[in-house]
Amino acid sequence: MKTGSRELPEGFTEFAVFDLSGNVVNRRVSNIMHFASAIFFVPLFAGVTAAVRPGRPLDPVELWSAGVPGLGALGSLAAAFILVVAVLYGHGLVHWAAFRVLGGALPTFTTRGLSFSVSAPEWVLGKRTILAVTVLPFFVISSLGAVLLAFVPGNGIAWVYLPVVANGIASARDILTLSWLLVTPKGSLFTHAGELLTAYAPPGTDPLPTGRS
Repeated sequence: MKTGSRELPEGFTEFAVFDLSGNVVNRRVSNIMHFASAIFFVPLFAGVTAAVRPGRPLDPVELWSAGVPGLGALGSLAAAFILVVAVLYGHGLVHWAAFRVLGGALPTFTTRGLSFSVSAPEWVLGKRTILAVTVLPFFVISSLGAVLLAFVPGNGIAWVYLPVVANGIASARDILTLSWLLVTPKGSLFTHAGELLTAYAPPGTDPLPTGRS
């Protein structure tokens, strides 16, 4: 169900702001979570690979020696890098689609070199919608990756495994955002300006103590 609106309902007041770029603490926690995610998702998706390929054990040597015939080592590395970047942009496109389909919003997709930003600052979205927008890229791409890992030949595992792990690492920011969303009051509404989210609490909600966000 589409829940987006361009106007904040009467009685809702600003409750908290979550800033991923301007807030030093959030930025540091995000960096730590990216590092921790790399440690977590590498073995996790190795386990997923083993689970969806019963009787065909995962060979680390085969995984890391995968290459594209005719491109050589450097060409294969370049191809892997392009594939990972493409999947990360796919991550952003899932965010965009969730805004559009679930929220009825008209989001913007802004590229900045190899990075991107998806936002819908002029739209007010419900909590369920913003939660779905936050988590869907991880689950959509991970599910698709798990299906592909079950069918690709052994020398093609790396071409699925690496992008899926990269998507998991990129989802660290989404996990941090999710942790903030889950502690906002029930019935809250949100605006999403890329790396800046604002929560608006329904009438009767006690305000946060001064200095907290």
